[in-house]
Amino acid sequence: MYFNYLNMKDCRRVHLSEVCEIVSGTTPKTSVPEYWEGSLKWITPAELKEDGMFINDTNRHISKEAVEDSHLKLLPKGTVLFSSRAPIGKVAIADDSMYCNQGFKNMICNDEIDSKYLYFFLKYNSEKIKFMGRGATFKEISKSQMEGLEICLPSLTVQNQVTTGLMKIDELVGGKKKQLTLLEMMTRSRFNELVAGTNIIVPAEDLCSDIVDCPHSTPKYTGIDLKYPSIRTTDINNGQINWTTMKYVDHREYLERTRRLVPQPGDIVYSREGSYGDCVIIPENIEMCLGQRTMLFRPNRKKVTSEYMEVALQSEDVKKQADKNNTGSTVPHVNVKDAKRFLIPLVDLESQEDFSGFVNQVNKSKFIHPTAI
Repeated sequence: MYFNYLNMKDCRRVHLSEVCEIVSGTTPKTSVPEYWEGSLKWITPAELKEDGMFINDTNRHISKEAVEDSHLKLLPKGTVLFSSRAPIGKVAIADDSMYCNQGFKNMICNDEIDSKYLYFFLKYNSEKIKFMGRGATFKEISKSQMEGLEICLPSLTVQNQVTTGLMKIDELVGGKKKQLTLLEMMTRSRFNELVAGTNIIVPAEDLCSDIVDCPHSTPKYTGIDLKYPSIRTTDINNGQINWTTMKYVDHREYLERTRRLVPQPGDIVYSREGSYGDCVIIPENIEMCLGQRTMLFRPNRKKVTSEYMEVALQSEDVKKQADKNNTGSTVPHVNVKDAKRFLIPLVDLESQEDFSGFVNQVNKSKFIHPTAI
């Protein structure tokens, strides 16, 4: 991480409470229409985007009466917004004054810390902060936890140098993400063209030799020789494995977690809970087990190729099928019995193999070895 390379002689370690006022908000009563007819900006975590540093407008606006009756505190321009639940870890900088709901722990910076420097610190430490979350129904970061976070604080001059460098990196990463998005659109477009003329619709279970759930237990990431990847929902990102977040288990735990089925290259690991629907093909020469909130599809190679099945599972049509079964669910998830019934459009195997070749060429174009900044 970039912050680790700062010269400690030029820094002092401080708690966020020493350089920020940490504040949250609330939701005015939705039963009072007058509260929602104003012009004052009011933000929720859902409006924070992964690639956007600044945010200057909000989807909803409230009235002065809503602010007064709900005792909301104004977040001035330059406040660092940080989502503290559902989900934890989204971060942005308010480019105008606004109010917020209860899903934030925001930081109003004093004159010792630059808001952009704090933004990048939180962004690149978001995974660490997520693990601090507490709660039975959903995880949340408390105000005291945020106040207790330590940050290496150099002079404002050095802070500006750090943020200038990181903004350039963000710009490069943003450009690469746009390229990846275009390549993914090419794959989906090619798939849609391929299946447009077929009337053959087959349940997923008829195309796979096995569809199994992960063990309903937390993997034990302890032992001497932790060499087997235990893939979780958070390790699957747009059809790619995020090796930077991967956790590993020893041989004993690997055997325990593969008793039901040993994952093989060509199998598809499907994210089944939370932000469900993403999936990835297990690559060659990798022995792994299923971590939490995943399931495995083993395509029957006589009926379907792995690449075709993977793109089908990621398609909008299958996503809609999964969404339909999630009506009223507290935690969005896909059950194995529902996944087995996913309806997949089927074309002949020769056309699938041609499509698989196209997908593999696209994947070569978009492959980036994942490294932490």
